[in-house]
Amino acid sequence: MEKRKLGEQLVITVDKKKHLMKEVEGWENHIREVCIVNESGEVRMVFAKDLGILNEGGLLPCPFCGRYPEHRIDEFGGHQLFCDGESHYCSVGSFKTEQEAIDEWNKRA
Repeated sequence: MEKRKLGEQLVITVDKKKHLMKEVEGWENHIREVCIVNESGEVRMVFAKDLGILNEGGLLPCPFCGRYPEHRIDEFGGHQLFCDGESHYCSVGSFKTEQEAIDEWNKRA
C-alpha cells in the first residue's frame, strides 16, 4: 500500500477544478475525506485540508486578497512570484526556476 507523510500536498479535482490539498491527521474545520487511488489500484481514504483552487499555472491565490500572483524575472535571472494588492505586498523571494517559486508560493498557504 502507498505510504504518504502527513502534510504532503495532493492535487485533487473537485467539480472540474484542481484543488491543492494537504493531508492531515484528523477531522477539523475545512477538512474533506478524500479517496486516493495509487498506481497499483489500491484505494484508501485520507483527511485533507483544501488549500484552494489552482489556476492554469498551478498557483494558489494570494491569502490576503484572493488574486493569483504575478511572475517576473529579477535582474539576477531569478524567478519571483508576488501579489501587489491595494493594501498589501507579498512575495516568496527569488528562485532558480519558476517551478521552485511555484512550490514555495503554494507552501505558504
